[in-house]
Amino acid sequence: MERLERGLSHWFKKRRAVDADAPTEPPAGWEDVLAAVAHYREYTPASVDEFNEFLLQLQSNPEPHFECLVAALLSVQVRDGTRSL
Repeated sequence: MERLERGLSHWFKKRRAVDADAPTEPPAGWEDVLAAVAHYREYTPASVDEFNEFLLQLQSNPEPHFECLVAALLSVQVRDGTRSL
């Protein structure tokens, strides 16, 4: 959590350097939202998880970087089915 907090702080400072009107602090209650998302993702699989596992399997192939690039390009052209909540 501390690493994420430092990352958010850095992101807001960087954003402030580009846009003077940008907020300098994360929105109130962001920790609760993050915890809720983490809890939900713990029990609900997502297609991005499957894609990540697929990409990790490519490491042993002769041309993993090229195959990863092709897989990423093809994945954006395929619509994932949506699940009703």
